[in-house]
Amino acid sequence: MRNCLLLILALFLLPYAARSQQPVEMAFEHDAAGNMVRCYVVRLEQPKSEKSAKAETLAPQHIASNAAAQSTAPEPEPVEVQRGERTVRIYPNPTRGQLRVEVQGDGQAYSYRLLGMGGALIAQGQHDGGSPLPLDLSAQPDGAYLLQLIWPDDRCTYKIIKN
Repeated sequence: MRNCLLLILALFLLPYAARSQQPVEMAFEHDAAGNMVRCYVVRLEQPKSEKSAKAETLAPQHIASNAAAQSTAPEPEPVEVQRGERTVRIYPNPTRGQLRVEVQGDGQAYSYRLLGMGGALIAQGQHDGGSPLPLDLSAQPDGAYLLQLIWPDDRCTYKIIKN
C-alpha cells in the first residue's frame, strides 16, 4: 500500500517537474529484502556553462553512492528466526536462484510449499529436517515468493525475493 501511494505521488509530481524545465530523476532506496523504503524526486541542475556541463551532468551524489554500494554489497545475511526450540535459517535472501533452508533444534520432519505472490503453487514436498533443504528458483521469474514451512504443531511463512 505504501509503495502504491509513493508511486501515485511520484506520478502526480512528474508533470509539475516537467513544467519547470529542470531535469528530474527518480531515485529509490530498497532494504536488503528488496522492498522499496524511500522514493525521491531529484531535480538536477542545468549546466550554466560549457565548463560546468563537462564537470557534472550525472546524477546527484547520493544516487551514485547508492549504486556503488549495491554493486559492491556483500552477500546478504541469512534470515534467522527462533521458533520455540527450532531455529530456521534461510539464505541467501534475496537470491539469484539457489536457496537453502536449515531447520535446527528438534530434528522433526516438516513439509514445505513455495508459492507465487498470486497463490500459485510452485513447489512442495516433505523434508526430514536433518539436513539443509535446497530450493532452486532459477527457472522462476524475478519477484517475490512465499515459503511456507509446516510442522504438525507449527506453521511459518517467509517472504523470498528472487533477483
